[in-house]
Parts: sequence; structure tokens; C-alpha cells
Amino acid sequence: MASNSIISSELQEESKEHSENELKVQQYLIEKMTVYLAKMSMHDVDLCAKPPSLLAVGAIYVALKICEQLKRKDLINSTVVTKLIQVSH
Repeated sequence: MASNSIISSELQEESKEHSENELKVQQYLIEKMTVYLAKMSMHDVDLCAKPPSLLAVGAIYVALKICEQLKRKDLINSTVVTKLIQVSH
């Protein structure tokens, strides 16, 4: 009986760690996507004249929407992002 509770608590701990890792990966992806979009907006003459705060909000919003679509289609997961991070260094 005690071994079942130990196994159960270990599974809960692994599940919690997995959830935390997924959240970190998602936050990292959103951050990198936002920076990329903000940099790309500097290549447009009309956007360069806009206030930086407006560009920042726009980049964050678009990054969140892109990530939301990626998660819905399950094209990207923590394994893919981890591999991308390793290759980028």
C-alpha cells in the first residue's frame, strides 16, 4: 500500500516538472518570436515612424497569436524547441 502512494507521488512530481518545463518553453518561444517580429517591423519605413510602445504591443500580440495557433495544431512542443535552442547556440 505504501509503495502505491510513493509511486503516485513520484508520478505527480514528474507531471509537475513536465508542466513547468512546457511553460518555460512556451515563454521562451513567445519572447523570441516577439523580438523577431519587433526587429522585422524596423524594415518597414511606415512602421519605423510608429511609437516603440505601439510596435512592442503589436509584436507581443502577434507572437501570442502565432504561438496559440502552433499549440493548437501541435506542430511544436518542448522537444522541438529544445532542439532548436541547441542548434542555435
